[in-house]
Amino acid sequence: MKSSIRTPSAVFVAVSLCFFLSGFAALLYQTAWMRQLSTVFGTSELAVATVLAAYMAGLTLGASIAARVMDRIRRPILTYGILEAAIAISAIAVPFMLQLASIAYASMFGGLPQPVGMYDPLGHFV
Repeated sequence: MKSSIRTPSAVFVAVSLCFFLSGFAALLYQTAWMRQLSTVFGTSELAVATVLAAYMAGLTLGASIAARVMDRIRRPILTYGILEAAIAISAIAVPFMLQLASIAYASMFGGLPQPVGMYDPLGHFV
């Protein structure tokens, strides 16, 4: 007797749920990263543009790589799981990379204690 989890409809539902949760997580990442980048850049417009550019670049790079290797993948669901795990690990690393970027950004632009957008042209805190 076969397990019910192996039926095609159950596998389809499970994979569909994973796709849904992956998209939901991507929206959460975008929101969190946009807020964190606002503190690095000083304005939300630059943060939104950076997050959207990075997201679109990631989609483009992923689609380009997938087009080249798709015919060699023998277990697509396992590959999808591995890719999702790699995305999760990189998402966890982003706040630490943003802290490093903030330090580099401050050292390049005079070590200001607040983002550049918080100062007037004479360097006074607004």
